[in-house]
Amino acid sequence: MSPSTFQIFYPQSEKLKTLIKLYYVHYSEDENYVDQLTYFPNHMTTFSAYRGTTIVKEQYQRIHRSNTSEEWHFLLMHKIDRSRSIITKGSFFKITVVFYPLGLNHFLSKHIVDVGADHYASIQPFSSGINPILEMFYRIRDFQYLTTSLDDFFESAYVGLKENRIKRLIHLLLNDVNLSVERMAYLENISRKTVLRLFRQHLDMSPTAYKSILKFRRSLEAFQDENYNGKMTHLAYEGAYYDQADFNNHFKEKTGLTPKQLFAELNDIKKGLFWKMSHVPKVQYLKER
Repeated sequence: MSPSTFQIFYPQSEKLKTLIKLYYVHYSEDENYVDQLTYFPNHMTTFSAYRGTTIVKEQYQRIHRSNTSEEWHFLLMHKIDRSRSIITKGSFFKITVVFYPLGLNHFLSKHIVDVGADHYASIQPFSSGINPILEMFYRIRDFQYLTTSLDDFFESAYVGLKENRIKRLIHLLLNDVNLSVERMAYLENISRKTVLRLFRQHLDMSPTAYKSILKFRRSLEAFQDENYNGKMTHLAYEGAYYDQADFNNHFKEKTGLTPKQLFAELNDIKKGLFWKMSHVPKVQYLKER
């Protein structure tokens, strides 16, 4: 089986750098390619475009099989609240945009809760102008072209997010992940009901669900930190867990694994990007400016 190609690149627009974390392309032309990838809870949102792929969805797993179609299949993924797996069989071609929390909302004409109710939705929430960009890149494989074209597309698709209260609420949680809904309401001088409504409209989840994912990610990111001392207690502390038992139980709930088991199996792709893969690609980067 031949290896796959995995290329990461970044928005160059100053406006987009705070909304889009990165773009990446992952593909293989080997018809015998087989891989199982597990991804984990995340408070970011991803939009992926697949060419020549049949996708079969199950509750906690997707199966991707190659087909001869030249059509693009789109997946918008949010509310990533537990680990799920993707089994890929045959050749594939995938382009993904990773949005920071609330980043996608700046390119939507309606609330995210009205875009897709499930964990992943087979929709393309943008204008059809992105389709020719994807097809052209598929044919010429010019990464600089894709970076520039995607930047131009999202610059033109930008509508902004006028609801500043949800931005401030997320900022509060990033500083103290254990804040209660009542405390957030008090600090923002709004009602508890309004806090719940803002989270539902703009994140399609409750504050409790969002905090649960945020704590998990903080521990994962501490694992990548150069100052990590190798102790599970350090990761529990960085995730703001009550104690070691709380840390262990939460990880088992989210992944089916203890923290020790998960970190032993985790593939560190890039800071903030974690998967478990049966075949780890060599990751290439376009220079981040």
